Amino acid sequence: MLGPGIPHAWINSEEYYSKKLSAKAIVIQFSKDIFTEELLQVNDMVTINDLLDKSRYSIRFNHTGLNITRMLKKVCKSEGIAKYVALLNLLNVLSKHEDFKLILNETEQACLLLNETNLNVSQICYECGYGSPSYFHRVFKKIKKMSPREYRNIHLSASRQIS
Repeated sequence: MLGPGIPHAWINSEEYYSKKLSAKAIVIQFSKDIFTEELLQVNDMVTINDLLDKSRYSIRFNHTGLNITRMLKKVCKSEGIAKYVALLNLLNVLSKHEDFKLILNETEQACLLLNETNLNVSQICYECGYGSPSYFHRVFKKIKKMSPREYRNIHLSASRQIS
């Protein structure tokens, strides 16, 4: 589950290319704004609200099973209020799923490496899965409103002031 503003690309493992296998993805895009703040505070919605908040880092659900696939397809096939209800049902089930891992998106991972390592910006670019330094700089600047180097300098000077 990917939250808003997370750069992403679906890339299969080598096995898929060497064996000419195919992969499928089901994508459902929606804004958290479809739920009012009042609705998200209702008891049954609190876990969904937490799930949506966690999605800003990306969430990988493990062992979801066929039921989740069916629910995803139902959201896609439904219309009107039934689509909204199907989405709520899906989010409710996912919000209670215990086998998941929060994943830092590429930009958050880059921020962590900029703060905690001496790797140069190009090394961090490739370490985080970006294909080219120019693309990395462009995405980083769009999300963080500053270059990776500026980000590192600001955080280095802030940590020196604290120590």
